[in-house]
Amino acid sequence: MINKLFNFLAIGVISFLLLSNESVIKLIKNDSVSMPNSLGKKNHDKNIINTPFTVDYSRYDDETNTYFKEIALELEFSNLVKTEPIRWTEDMHIFIEKNATPLIRNELNRIVSELNELIDPIEISIVNNKSEANCHIYFDDVNGFLKNISEASREKTRERLNVNCGYFSSGNNNAYLHIDLAKINDDTDAQKHLLREELTQCLGLFNDSWSYPESMFYQGWTHTTDYAEIDKRLIDLLYN
Repeated sequence: MINKLFNFLAIGVISFLLLSNESVIKLIKNDSVSMPNSLGKKNHDKNIINTPFTVDYSRYDDETNTYFKEIALELEFSNLVKTEPIRWTEDMHIFIEKNATPLIRNELNRIVSELNELIDPIEISIVNNKSEANCHIYFDDVNGFLKNISEASREKTRERLNVNCGYFSSGNNNAYLHIDLAKINDDTDAQKHLLREELTQCLGLFNDSWSYPESMFYQGWTHTTDYAEIDKRLIDLLYN
């Protein structure tokens, strides 16, 4: 929902390639949600490159499994449905770029702590050295963020970001997130929601849904700042 190193913004290539479960999967997905203040849509370009794995659906009930398949296997603007999800296979090391407020840094600490409680195979940490990171979080307006990408990609990317509040790209144990503070002004709950949603989705839960308004993956605009119980089950199902 508001709902991620390789070359971050090779996002001009919009193609879908689905191979066998033993093969690499490449996906690019756009995801949008209407904003209450006429900001338009929030789009995620998700460039996913990884190896799928088999999920043990016997651990949960039909309701959880159905929602998991909707969030982890489907793409909102494509008929493509994966046979198995993908996930990070290496530890995630997060570096926060400039303009993050103390409130946001504290919220990130809370989110990371919760994710580490839910996930066993990998560890998520916040690093102080940019060179150690495989996940970068940018808090800036469009112009500030575009300075971080190649000049050749800026105009196409600007078109996408002009209507985005949150944005991420994730692939092959690398990711970046962009939260546009200029669009949400001093709405701290929106900032915290976007941070939690984008970070969680770049772990492999890419889709949005209208099924559960309390869910972090709800398609509509919300200020949810905590995982719903069904969200926790989805994260557990994906990683444990």
